[in-house]
Amino acid sequence: MVIGDETVLLARPLAWYEYVWVGLPVLLVFAGGALGALVGVVATYTSARIFRSDRGAFAKYVLTGLVSVLALVVFLVLVVIAQQMIARRGQ
Repeated sequence: MVIGDETVLLARPLAWYEYVWVGLPVLLVFAGGALGALVGVVATYTSARIFRSDRGAFAKYVLTGLVSVLALVVFLVLVVIAQQMIARRGQ
């Protein structure tokens, strides 16, 4: 953002490999369509916030890895719930 003659950096831009790492949960879109995309986007946003924090590099990768695993678990739980709801409607 430019204010007057001064450029103010609102957030540190991520490196390409950081974008790849935090973007891994978006791959859920290929497994679950809109539901996978929703969970993946939330996890990606959370991971990007973690990467822009002042934590150490190791902690950033561990935390964002846990976010990705949690996103997968949440996605699978939501899929099972959706399947059970659909099965009950058919009875």
